[in-house]
Amino acid sequence: MLPEPDDGFVRLDATDSFRLGSIRVDPPSLRLIRDKQEIILEPRVMRVLIALAQASGQVVGHDALIERC
Repeated sequence: MLPEPDDGFVRLDATDSFRLGSIRVDPPSLRLIRDKQEIILEPRVMRVLIALAQASGQVVGHDALIERC
């Protein structure tokens, strides 16, 4: 599970790289990497991905995502 920031807002520069299955997620560079292919995400999209990963399978409501991302 990824740690959550104290204020609840997802900070890209303070989040280490992590794996989602076969995909490596690198928040500071906004990149998803799998099999030598890279996708660059917009900052808000990356924050949503991190917020969902931090939830560890729990439902995250719309309002919570808006507040955190």
